Amino acid sequence: MTTTSSMKTRRTVRAYTDQPLDQVLLNDLLETAFRASNTGNMQAYAVIITRDQANKEALAPLHFIQPQVTKA
Repeated sequence: MTTTSSMKTRRTVRAYTDQPLDQVLLNDLLETAFRASNTGNMQAYAVIITRDQANKEALAPLHFIQPQVTKA
């Protein structure tokens, strides 16, 4: 797959399973995401990783109660 074809076929998936995400895969995804270009190379983002449902519920109001925050 070329870079342009990858960008043209990009999609968002919000259908989650109960299967836990492998830590090695998560680390690889994060490393890739951190290398993505961003405005002015400012890296103006933060990543919070939690597998705890109570923490997800606490974070939900900070994300306008979007369902994917608590269901992921």
